[in-house]
Amino acid sequence: MALDNPQSETLCASERRAVISATHWTLPLTATVALHALMGLLLWLGWQPQPPAAVAQARTITTQLVVLPATEPEVVVPPVETAALPPAPPPEPVRTPEPQVVPQRPPQPEPALLARKEAEQREEQERVQKQQVEREREEHARQQREAREQGERLAAEQYAAEQRRAEQAAARAAAAEQAQISAYAPLNKSAPDYPRRALSQSLEGDCTVEYTVQTNGRVSNAEVVPGACDERIFVRLSLVAAKEFVYRPRVVNGQAVAVPGVRNTFRYRIEQ
Repeated sequence: MALDNPQSETLCASERRAVISATHWTLPLTATVALHALMGLLLWLGWQPQPPAAVAQARTITTQLVVLPATEPEVVVPPVETAALPPAPPPEPVRTPEPQVVPQRPPQPEPALLARKEAEQREEQERVQKQQVEREREEHARQQREAREQGERLAAEQYAAEQRRAEQAAARAAAAEQAQISAYAPLNKSAPDYPRRALSQSLEGDCTVEYTVQTNGRVSNAEVVPGACDERIFVRLSLVAAKEFVYRPRVVNGQAVAVPGVRNTFRYRIEQ
């Protein structure tokens, strides 16, 4: 026996509507998922549908199944306490670099001009070297000339000194001889004859003879002073002439005395 329950009928009607509504939405969703799965499988296998040949212009609709990643829970990072940083130092002043001066290369001379300049430089160097050599040669010649002149001057001075000494010695000898003569006077002093051979050979010279004046005024021990006779040819005649001299004897305290070391120089000259 059926009982009329309005509340139950209302519930059944609501359930039927819910079932119908779920069925209405479930079928299309299932068909869509199946279609997408089939197309994904075909794409994975590399299958491409061939358009029909009869259709000239066909539109291709490409679908792609996108799987969204699962949403990860947001990680909350606790704040980290940081120490207070010191104030930043002031920025250094920007130094503007000085402009660099790029040296300009001088223009390169032409090869012909460069070769001419090099030739002129070589000629100038050769000229300077020649002048240097010439100056050195002149300096060497000047030094040699000065050395020669100095040697000649020294020789002349030495010869003049020797001449002065000889003249002084002769003057002293003459003074001594004069002093002796003043003490005793020659009475006869004849000049010797000129040797013929010396005359024929045009020989001239001096010869000094030393002797002793005896108490009677005669000459003894006559001999030629060594090195005081210019030619040997004058020796013999000078000794002969000296032995012929006669003096007034020297008197000391009223008594005649001998005088040794008396010298006489015979001069042989050819008269023109």
